Amino acid sequence: MKEDFIGKDEIRKIVKKDRASMPEQLRFFSSHKACVHFLKSDLFLGADVILNYMPIKDEADTYRITTASLHEHKTLAFPRCKTDNGDMEFFC
Repeated sequence: MKEDFIGKDEIRKIVKKDRASMPEQLRFFSSHKACVHFLKSDLFLGADVILNYMPIKDEADTYRITTASLHEHKTLAFPRCKTDNGDMEFFC
């Protein structure tokens, strides 16, 4: 019996399409709510290093996570994708 499986790339396409179709106000509210949830989590509170990203286009805005991390004196690291193979390097 073959199970239906959606791969990571397909999930990304679906989420990207859904976010692009959202009204701007809803995207802002959703980003804010996700950031607040993360900032209250044990993952954030117990971490010394936060791996974050700089959003582009319709991606979730992580600015609140960036500013809260700096305020809490956490080390921030941002990825840079290597275009040749898709690997990421993180920079602090």
